[in-house]
Formats: sequence, C-alpha cells, structure tokens
Amino acid sequence: MERPGAARWGGQLEGVRDDPVVLQQANKLVYSPHDYPNSLYPNSRFEGPNFKDNLPNVFREHWGFIYEQGIAPIFTRRVRHQAARQP
Repeated sequence: MERPGAARWGGQLEGVRDDPVVLQQANKLVYSPHDYPNSLYPNSRFEGPNFKDNLPNVFREHWGFIYEQGIAPIFTRRVRHQAARQP
C-alpha cells in the first residue's frame, strides 16, 4: 500500500537534501525526476478536486527544492497527461 503523499520511485529525490551527489566538476550534474499521471500509475496525490492546486508543493517537497535551493538543475523528461494502456 502506498504511503499518503508518497512519491513514486521516479520522483523520489528527497535524499538529495541530506546527501547530494558531489562531482569534481559540479556543472556536469542534472537531476531528472519523472512523475506519471493516474492514467499510467494510480497515485493518491493525483486525485481529489484540488490536486492540481497541490502539485507545486508536492513537486517542491519531492524534487523541486533541488532547483530552488541551487543544488543542481532539474530536467523533467517524462511529463505525460494521458496514455493508452496496451493489453
């Protein structure tokens, strides 16, 4: 069972707060979170009448802080709003 408010593996970068990757050449690191909508992978944080209003804070908590705190750039590569499931 999913923890309330839990991020999925692709968007769970909270560990970066306490243990970021440190390279000798810092400008070579980019974090790339990806979150999927309920049409691909049901998750309680993408439900309810106000879920769209809550997403900025959810993303900030799980990975947005990386950019906001100047830890590293963020590259969001998997943003999909709908996809057909294959049988």
